[in-house]
Amino acid sequence: MPARDRLAAARAQRAQMVHPTVQPTSQIPSPPPQIPSPPPQDLSPPSRIPSPEPTYTREQPVNDGRQLTTTSFLEQASSIQDGIKLLDERIAQISQVNRHRFNETDAEAQASNAELDNLINRTRDLAQDLKNKIQYLQVGTATGDDAQMRQNRISFIRVKFSEALQNYQHIAQEGRSRLRDRVERQVRIVKADATPEEIKMIVDGGGDQIFAQAMLSSTRYAESKAIYGEVRIRQQELQRMESTLAELTQLFSDMAAMVEQQDQAITTTENTAREVEEDTRKGLEYTIEAVFHARRYRRARWICCGLVVICCLVLAIVLGVVFGTRAKK
Repeated sequence: MPARDRLAAARAQRAQMVHPTVQPTSQIPSPPPQIPSPPPQDLSPPSRIPSPEPTYTREQPVNDGRQLTTTSFLEQASSIQDGIKLLDERIAQISQVNRHRFNETDAEAQASNAELDNLINRTRDLAQDLKNKIQYLQVGTATGDDAQMRQNRISFIRVKFSEALQNYQHIAQEGRSRLRDRVERQVRIVKADATPEEIKMIVDGGGDQIFAQAMLSSTRYAESKAIYGEVRIRQQELQRMESTLAELTQLFSDMAAMVEQQDQAITTTENTAREVEEDTRKGLEYTIEAVFHARRYRRARWICCGLVVICCLVLAIVLGVVFGTRAKK
């Protein structure tokens, strides 16, 4: 190798040792920062039945046969009135659901029925509990110095409770009427010449053979089947309405019985008060008569004493005259 080439090679080796060549490396892109995914959202439609505030407790006091104190009576009465307000709210919720469910599909109607069943069950339990508490309050209010105040308060509570039940009964009757009209319209679509007896049979929960025949003979099988499914749902709602109305009728009967019991208790108390007043009046008459006789007796005794004294004086005078005359002789 020529000397010049060896010198150039040595210089190149020295330069590489001083400034080493850095081989380029492949750039690996760093992963982007992880963005936390938002929590899953509930896409189900919100319930139309809001949960009421727990403003009423359902603890049933134990009736040990003793009369309630005034403080305990007022506390129980206030608790019952809070329960009646909650009952009014739940009845309004039932009315709201009844108004909206007639425009729902079958799936929405089934969901509404589940919500409505839950609300109706809670309303029924609340009404029964209020009835028991009113009865308990009435039992502990038979006598006492503030009996009139208690009777007036119980009468006011009974009126408010009866008004709530009447409103509930009106809503149930209205809902039942609308359900029957809806079922009748659906039946008329499937079978236009349905008789009133057939419609009543379907409303009462039967009539499967009517729909079976209509679906076999109709060219709109799918529509008839859909209507049959809706009618079945409405039949269940009607049965629930009938059950609710029967329970309300029983509650009205229980309230009437409570009114009669309180009337009997009031009548007994009034009779006892009249008897006590009559006995007091007679006792006063006997006392006045006894005082009159006692005064006459004392006056007669003083008169007798006076007569005795007068007789003694007369006798003394007579004896003095007689003995004085004999002494002179």
